[in-house]
Amino acid sequence: MSGKYSYILSGANCFDNIWWFNKELSDDSLNKAILLSALTAKTAEVESVFKFFKTLCTAKTKAAYKCELMLKEFAPVEKKPAKKAAVKAGAKPKAKAPAKPKAKTPSKTKKTK
Repeated sequence: MSGKYSYILSGANCFDNIWWFNKELSDDSLNKAILLSALTAKTAEVESVFKFFKTLCTAKTKAAYKCELMLKEFAPVEKKPAKKAAVKAGAKPKAKAPAKPKAKTPSKTKKTK
């Protein structure tokens, strides 16, 4: 759907500023691609081909035939850098800096006569 000639396989078209893919054409292309992949795959790989087929079918259904939503299902996820969660074995954890002393405020006690 984002390639130069992908519209040929998906029937992608723009209507009301939304890119849609054609159900019948995309189903046919997907079925042929999975059939070809399954026939040429090694025996151990056939199961993963059908898992991929199931993933694509689920994504198509969730996308409701909108190209943008279909592409989002397979967009790479940006990973945030992991925080150091554990202290290395045998290493001493760093001590926290001492807290700053609080400023003294005059006490507000009532004087009795």
